[in-house]
Amino acid sequence: MITYNGEDTLNLIFSWRGTVWKKVMWNCLFNVLVTLIIWYLKTREISDLTFNDKGHSFMAIMVSFLIVTRFNIAYKRFMESSQYLSKLGTACRELIQHTVIFSRYEKSTKAATWRFEITRQTIAMLELTRDFLIATARTKKNVLEIYQNKKHKNMAKKECQFLINSFEGSSVETSPLLFALFLRTTIASNREYLDTSLRPQYELKLLAYVGDFVKAEHGLMNIDDTPFPFPIVQMCRTLLFAWVHTLPFALGNDMRTSQLGIGANMAIIFFVTYGFLGLEYVSMEMDEPFGDDLNDFEICQQTQKVFKDIIVYLEDIMHDESPGFEGRLKSLKRNASLLNPSERSHTPF
Repeated sequence: MITYNGEDTLNLIFSWRGTVWKKVMWNCLFNVLVTLIIWYLKTREISDLTFNDKGHSFMAIMVSFLIVTRFNIAYKRFMESSQYLSKLGTACRELIQHTVIFSRYEKSTKAATWRFEITRQTIAMLELTRDFLIATARTKKNVLEIYQNKKHKNMAKKECQFLINSFEGSSVETSPLLFALFLRTTIASNREYLDTSLRPQYELKLLAYVGDFVKAEHGLMNIDDTPFPFPIVQMCRTLLFAWVHTLPFALGNDMRTSQLGIGANMAIIFFVTYGFLGLEYVSMEMDEPFGDDLNDFEICQQTQKVFKDIIVYLEDIMHDESPGFEGRLKSLKRNASLLNPSERSHTPF
């Protein structure tokens, strides 16, 4: 996602990276060229292609309403997606923090194994969610197969195979929700690993964080699976392009014959075209915030921060009380691509 300095106005105006100028520019130049042709034909008394702009003005009201409505809905969906992504990370961080706190005085190897498994499964669940979000519709079906063939991964082989068998012949997009079952089972098995099992309220607290993760995942799935209503998009796009590309003919009716007059008209048409079409293209950018475009959420970087934080939480207790787990911690870091700070998350897409 593009970051910028809001106080540097000139840099904002003339920045080319991540803007909609590349998509809108040709429409702006086309309208300016049409305006110039209309002016030339009219001043040379060859042909008058202009028409009265009253009807065009009424149509502008409808186009403006549709554009602003579509933009507001797209922006709301965009911000909801951002909030759900934040909740995923918050749930993972809180889960590991409280796991460490609630089992702080359990110093046995079995207790360390239990904490390690919860951390590993939390990372694997977030990785799975990330990869399903950034995968295209075509590759979503192959995510689990790609996981199965990966050399380094935090998901256990039997867990991956269970997911593949469970979703054979059906949609696999709910795999992260099913994987939450593994994590809940591990949390509930604390009585098998800890000398003193967790108090019921502590166990429920940990399970509640998994529930928060699942709720956020449901929200993201709902946004990803529910496209913007097609009739609104079709109506908005049709009226918008029809209105914008007939703008030179409508404004040409009042066009001055002087060169100064045509220059003013061309500038007005250029920026009106940029404003209306630009807003539509911004809405299109926000419609699909998951991916690798410049204005998409940086999901890999966000999840990497979560992985780093929760491993730090685990290291805090395991280095002091479980020195034998150093190799497993290193493996966990490697699989989460944390050994090299410049290395991105090992998403297969």
